[in-house]
Amino acid sequence: MKLKNLFKPINILDNVKMRHKLLLLYFILIVIPLSFFTFLIYSKISVVMHKQTLNSGTQVYDETVNILNRDFEIAYNALTVITTNQLVYDVMLRTYSEHDLIDEVKDKDDLFNLFLYLRSNTYLEYIHLYTFGDKILIEDNSVITNYKSIEHTEWYKRLDGSGENSMWIIPAINTDQHSEEIDSFSMARIIYDPGDFTQKIGIIKIDISAGRIESVIKNTLITLGCVTYLSENANQIISTSTLFDMLIPDASDLSLLNNKGWEEIKTGNNDSYINVKRINHNNWYLVTLLPVKDVAATAKSLRNEMLLIMLLVSLAAYILAYYISASTVERLSILSNEMKKAESDLTGVLLVKKGNDEIGHLMGDFNYMISKINILVEEKYKLGLEVKNLELKALQAQINPHFLYNSLEMINSTALLNNIPDIAAQVTALSRFYRLSLSQGKEIITIGEELEHIRIYIHIQNMRFQNRISYNIDVQEEVLKYKTLKIILQPIVENSIIHGIFEKDSKSGVISVSVDKMNDSIFINIEDDGIGIPEEKLKNLLNYSIPEEASGYGIKNIDQRIRLYYGQKYGLSFLSKPGAGTKATVHIPAIY
Repeated sequence: MKLKNLFKPINILDNVKMRHKLLLLYFILIVIPLSFFTFLIYSKISVVMHKQTLNSGTQVYDETVNILNRDFEIAYNALTVITTNQLVYDVMLRTYSEHDLIDEVKDKDDLFNLFLYLRSNTYLEYIHLYTFGDKILIEDNSVITNYKSIEHTEWYKRLDGSGENSMWIIPAINTDQHSEEIDSFSMARIIYDPGDFTQKIGIIKIDISAGRIESVIKNTLITLGCVTYLSENANQIISTSTLFDMLIPDASDLSLLNNKGWEEIKTGNNDSYINVKRINHNNWYLVTLLPVKDVAATAKSLRNEMLLIMLLVSLAAYILAYYISASTVERLSILSNEMKKAESDLTGVLLVKKGNDEIGHLMGDFNYMISKINILVEEKYKLGLEVKNLELKALQAQINPHFLYNSLEMINSTALLNNIPDIAAQVTALSRFYRLSLSQGKEIITIGEELEHIRIYIHIQNMRFQNRISYNIDVQEEVLKYKTLKIILQPIVENSIIHGIFEKDSKSGVISVSVDKMNDSIFINIEDDGIGIPEEKLKNLLNYSIPEEASGYGIKNIDQRIRLYYGQKYGLSFLSKPGAGTKATVHIPAIY
């Protein structure tokens, strides 16, 4: 395969307008590469942002777990301190009398100060000490209370019946029969007699504000669709960052997912990333569900921004390319239009040069070319007129008018003296013919004079050939006074006789001449009934590139003279049908 065949498809652009080509080139060179690089950059950045979002979520999530572990650790340690404190044992086992008021107040104050110390610089909200039996007389709702105030609460029943030494109490069941719901997380532990570990002497309960836990959990919101919650093994949500309708993973799944980092799971109709970690000192899990679509949302937002930027850049580039192409195409269009005008008429075809680039130079060169052509045309026109004038003068010079007229007059007188009227008639006609031909050196004569010229010519031919030529002339009187170039009809009539009528077997025929005035034009029609002109010869009859036959001025000479003198819209035309004759039409302006 030849190399040039590889580029054949490009040929389809040959019929596409220049402006569209330039805009297509802009699209190929700017928009396509820009779109490709935008997509490539987005793909790489989206992967990085996806990882960064998960890494950032991991950091926030781990920090939340650490805070919860710390808060619950503080509660656990405070509980341990209280249940192992001798002061607590003494207060729980001591029986006060009415005479021990000072000791009672002191013990109460000591307990209060101990609890205050444990709560200081922590998020512990309340510490309650509940006593069994009636041995203790001291009672303060803020510090120490009899267990009877809680014996009907759900959490006490659970603790008492569980067989466990301690348990965590969630806000949903942290109520008692005598008060409203207490919004807190609590850890309760039974206190035993140090001398008899089978004997319960009290219960200690430490509260952490539920608002504190919720605020910590809410800090894990990585995205708007992110959900974080605390869950028990029983699949019960005990605290959440927000309301949600996602599918909650089973408790058994939480244990499997514990400490494995981000894992992708199905949550309802959506996919989510899940992170699970167990909280110390209880049986709870902190669960974070992060919708996959939210992780991708940041990248999508970046994508939309990049697409918007690409669109704006492409639009700006398109506008710029449009105006650049418009500048180029506009000037090329002007140049093209002027070239089309120059095909028919060079007059007035000059451009206003725009720009100093290649197109501007081309417009300047076009102006220079048109100017040179106009000069050459004018010079050629003048030269043609000169040549024709010289030819005519040369012809006229060959015939000395006075010598010719005197000679013909002498022959005419001799013919009359010798009683030879035919010769006298021929000489008289010939004299009139040459007087009209020469016209005293005038180039322009009347149509009437030109028609008289052909009458005399046909008369002379009839004297030679025994009246074989019939003719009729149809012309209005007013047309006869209009002006025309001389000797433009006689060569046509001569051509009709010699090459049309005399080529017939009968050697005879008819010539009809009519003159029509239409608007500002005059049409002189010369028709014969000769043999006609073959189609191929008719096409070449006025072809200047083909040498004309030696027949006087010739047909081409007449057409050329008319066009040079009157303009290119005027001239000679022919219609012919072999065997049916020929019609020649002379078109000249109506000049009076």
